[in-house]
Amino acid sequence: MPSDSLSAERAAASSSSVAKATANALFAGADYDAALAAYAAALDALGASRLHFEAAVLHSNVAACHLKLAAWESAVAAATDALAALARALPSAFPKAGVEEEEGGGQGSVKESTKEEAEEGDAEQQGEDDKVELEEESVPPEQVLEMYGHTPQDVERMRAKSLLRRATARSRLGGWAALQGADEGMIVLTATSRSLDTD
Repeated sequence: MPSDSLSAERAAASSSSVAKATANALFAGADYDAALAAYAAALDALGASRLHFEAAVLHSNVAACHLKLAAWESAVAAATDALAALARALPSAFPKAGVEEEEGGGQGSVKESTKEEAEEGDAEQQGEDDKVELEEESVPPEQVLEMYGHTPQDVERMRAKSLLRRATARSRLGGWAALQGADEGMIVLTATSRSLDTD
């Protein structure tokens, strides 16, 4: 990645971290609606970067807010978004990401009709997107994690929290499909941390 792009990425990480700290303080003060807005600002600050782990933490914290507000469907969606971001942060840790982490869809899931409209985008813009993807792929995900002070163990810990938050929300939704999904999430969590605190 070019030095100017790396500088912009680090600036985005710093800006997002400031917004996240504000959100965490609001969460600790039980102001969950305001915390949601602050987490959204932190996610916006990240933009289209390689900071997938940071995005995963924010999505998982959004799920925690929704749990506090008893917004079960929104909590499931946010936790699923967190798991999808973790799969991008460290693909080797999610061999079945397409089945397990994407199941149920998060905020990033797109309906078929919307997907067809998106595919009609400008060809020149698509070329620019492809160029960015090639630049990102030149650096292994493990190296990006290390560059920002994270480890595969951090990914696994956040995966456990996100699975727990999603399973908790699904268990409150009721219905056979939701309960089955909650049970599958709990099975994965049998030997992991069960904290619901924000990060």
